[in-house]
Amino acid sequence: MKKPLIIITICLFCSSLAIAGWFGPKTYEDCITESMKGVTSNVSARAIIKACREKFPIQKKKLPPTTPLIIVQISKITGNCNLWWVISFQGTLYNEKSLQPN
Repeated sequence: MKKPLIIITICLFCSSLAIAGWFGPKTYEDCITESMKGVTSNVSARAIIKACREKFPIQKKKLPPTTPLIIVQISKITGNCNLWWVISFQGTLYNEKSLQPN
């Protein structure tokens, strides 16, 4: 008779942990989705967005280290350019390293 009581107690305890927020959102999108349930006010929505952004800040991508080019390297840059939909240009630049197979 004690085993079912212990199992019920454990299930109730674990469900209360989940409700208490111990297993909260893991991403910004999850934070927004969980927090916006039932929200109808723009002011509340903005406050939620701000709070979620503070909890999950935008991660800046680290660029690889760069080295300045010397004139000889600049003279070896080649490429092409095309008109794209009459409103912009699209092109590709190549240097001698990008032409060599890895």
